[in-house]
Amino acid sequence: MKVSNTVELKNKTNELLRGVIKGEPLIITLKGKPAAALTADGGWAGGFHH
Repeated sequence: MKVSNTVELKNKTNELLRGVIKGEPLIITLKGKPAAALTADGGWAGGFHH
């Protein structure tokens, strides 16, 4: 499980999201404390379809 702060999230959003899509959960911290978790949704992992 990867941990990222908000600055890294801002600067590396696409890279971090690619990891999440591949199945690597991401914990986002704010001021050093966990604030959110991102995980892949099986329905979305294949891409967004209208």
